[in-house]
Amino acid sequence: MGGPAPSSDRGTGAYSNERAQLLIWLQVTAIACGLTRFGSFMLASRSNKRQFNWLGIPNAEDGHHGISHDTSPQGLEQQSLIVTDEIKQFAYMLDLMQGIQQGDRSLLYNSIVFFAHEHGHGADHDFSNTPVILAGRAGGQLKTNQHVVFGNATPYSNVFLNIFGWLGMNVASFGVNGKNPLPRISV
Repeated sequence: MGGPAPSSDRGTGAYSNERAQLLIWLQVTAIACGLTRFGSFMLASRSNKRQFNWLGIPNAEDGHHGISHDTSPQGLEQQSLIVTDEIKQFAYMLDLMQGIQQGDRSLLYNSIVFFAHEHGHGADHDFSNTPVILAGRAGGQLKTNQHVVFGNATPYSNVFLNIFGWLGMNVASFGVNGKNPLPRISV
């Protein structure tokens, strides 16, 4: 299993995807080798000053955070480019996991992968009605190839109660808002 070649961007952000893919590869490799059974990966936080010059977005004084507050048509287009780029990195991880066999199934089939973005709705970072992606099959427990819509007041922390159940854990709540597992996503 060969990974991407490491590179150095010397703080310019020019090789951010190469760096991200190297870190993703390391995480997937650690899971595949049994060094860990859990991983968490954040490409960037809205509070950092990450630049996106490889997307043709000019450097902004406040970087990622400043762009996330720009609700002008140009700002919304830049946010869309950033989210699309982040989804491509997520797809890279899923492809890696799909390519690793574990018996007659793939690592992806045997895993649960949760994706959410941090952009919310506009300049206030409102996270109500924020879409998330669940990938993998949790060893056959997660329904796939479906788009499920829940009410605006449904906190996505509820999905973690489903995940805990698939892992055989009896957890009654998660965080401040996670109170009920979500229906229609379990087999």
